[in-house]
Amino acid sequence: MIASNLQISLPSKSRDNLHEYSEIFNLLPANTQKAYLYDMKHFFTWCDDENLEPLKNDLTYNKSLLKSYFSKLIEKDLARATIVRKKAPLSKFIDVLEWPNPFSNILFKEWLKLLLKKKSSFQVQAPALTSELLTVINSKLDENCMLQLRDKVMVNIMFDGLLRASELCDIQCNDISFIKKTMFIAKSKTDQEQKGQYRVLSSYTLGLISRWKEMSLTVSGYLLRSLTPSKAVTQRGMQYSAVLESFKRLSVLVEIDSEVFTGHSARVGGAVTLAENGCSVLDIQRSGGWKTPNMPARYTEQTSIQNQGMGAVIKKLGR
Repeated sequence: MIASNLQISLPSKSRDNLHEYSEIFNLLPANTQKAYLYDMKHFFTWCDDENLEPLKNDLTYNKSLLKSYFSKLIEKDLARATIVRKKAPLSKFIDVLEWPNPFSNILFKEWLKLLLKKKSSFQVQAPALTSELLTVINSKLDENCMLQLRDKVMVNIMFDGLLRASELCDIQCNDISFIKKTMFIAKSKTDQEQKGQYRVLSSYTLGLISRWKEMSLTVSGYLLRSLTPSKAVTQRGMQYSAVLESFKRLSVLVEIDSEVFTGHSARVGGAVTLAENGCSVLDIQRSGGWKTPNMPARYTEQTSIQNQGMGAVIKKLGR
């Protein structure tokens, strides 16, 4: 499957290895598979455009090829994290083929490490969908329209639970507890052992969920569903792409000029709102299910500097 998706020709031994790895690959999350194939296709397309053979059973050739590839990536307007991300699928691919891997070679690793230092590690943050913007959105969406009602349920669930788009799509009806005011997240990006996590839901959001279930006749299975072009509710769960389209509609609704909400915007907005209300980074980390405090600290950095140090003094002095 991987070889056919990438449209490559391999020796029989290498193809057997890749076929065996396909069984593992198919168990990975759908978004991981998509990202893996996208990055690999990007590499093979570059090789084709440059009239270069994409990798050989030869360390010297592979080092030279990958040096050229990553040098080109550095020249482009790409974030450092995007370039670093492209290392993993390439390294995995070469290891599976059992070919000499430059990523395991000390000279190549040091070269790439120094090359990447030319790129800033700063990552552009998703626009925060804050509580103020959520209030505007809630006031404008029509709960009698199935599409708008689904948008409203979606964004409020994601804000309360600081959810990723992939987590939202997996929520089942029986994951919602109206008595305890919680939802159970059975699996997430950072929950590798799949122990599951509970997130809190507001009474307002639970009311929206009740209305959605009543209007969509949803009693079991996926909570949020795909809609037909005529806006009829299907049995299929809401898709990741539909979540992104919903956030685009919400961006227009609140008249954001230069930015568009992403699948992370409610998660970032929830973290910012918690910070603005005095919650610690540890509290925010637990609320959003992050493995470390690094991301919530970054999301809430601008809020923190307003309330600490010079920010706090400026407020006190009324400057």
